[in-house]
Amino acid sequence: YPNLIPMSAREVTKIVDTVEPYEFDRVYAGWWDRTVMSGGKESVRDSARRYIEHISD
Repeated sequence: YPNLIPMSAREVTKIVDTVEPYEFDRVYAGWWDRTVMSGGKESVRDSARRYIEHISD
């Protein structure tokens, strides 16, 4: 389960920074019902922000 792999805030920020130059709308998941069909780039940013907030508490 990829959501159970702990990553540091630095690693998550690096992922977001790496995909930032690319234009994309969809994010394909490991499960069919989890695919983000639109707003993918914003979803990545929001997810990273929430993750970093949670591990920083």
